[in-house]
Amino acid sequence: MPLYIKLLNNEKNKKRNYNGHYIISSGGIIFFFNLSFIIALQLIYMKTHLTKEIAILSLYGLATITFIGFIDDIWGKNDSKGLSGHISNFVGGNLTTGFLKAVFGFLISAVISFYISNSKVDYLTNILLISLMMNFFNLMDLRPGRACKVFLFFSIFFVFIFYSTEYSFLILTTLGILLAYIPMDLSEKVMLGDAGSNLLGFIAGLSLALAVETFKKIPIIFALVLIHILAERLSISTLIEKNAFLRFLDLLGRNGKEEKN
Repeated sequence: MPLYIKLLNNEKNKKRNYNGHYIISSGGIIFFFNLSFIIALQLIYMKTHLTKEIAILSLYGLATITFIGFIDDIWGKNDSKGLSGHISNFVGGNLTTGFLKAVFGFLISAVISFYISNSKVDYLTNILLISLMMNFFNLMDLRPGRACKVFLFFSIFFVFIFYSTEYSFLILTTLGILLAYIPMDLSEKVMLGDAGSNLLGFIAGLSLALAVETFKKIPIIFALVLIHILAERLSISTLIEKNAFLRFLDLLGRNGKEEKN
């Protein structure tokens, strides 16, 4: 981990976080390097817990999602809030990196879903599940460690319900990397950025698409849509701060108390 931090520690790769601290803005690339290395090694030695097709699709998804997120981390601006803000800018003749990220995220989800789906209905649900899950984790990445904690709880739930080597391999591998990474995120030395939050969402969405039956994906998609609608109208952070239990979890492990801008 320290070697990756040294690699990313330059002025072009730093932004101010919600507290005004100037920190590395795309630490999520760490996940890409490690996950890709592990999957590639298992492919080479033919000892992967994934099928060859899923392993290759995973590498493709990881590479493209991380690259698109990294572009948004480096060149993106914060003048467009939410998906509706990026769409409004595009309709008004302004192309944002956030809009490109959403479009290409949807296209990548469509390509991968084509190979893992067993019907037209399953294809549609998988596209929505993967693309919405990616943006969901992007919505969560507004405070130190928040997106990481959400993935941690998601991983526990997923492995408990769908425990098998085939379905849980990507989740458990990502979780191992996350446990080594999260102290740096909590201490505000680095933030996931879109490169990292999109990657966590992709892993979560792909794992659900592979493990869950088609009709059971529909309520998950419905819940994600509701969260996105809520996020367009209200502040997720404000809602968390108003709930004592969620606020406790959100602040757990972070340095000091919440600072207000």
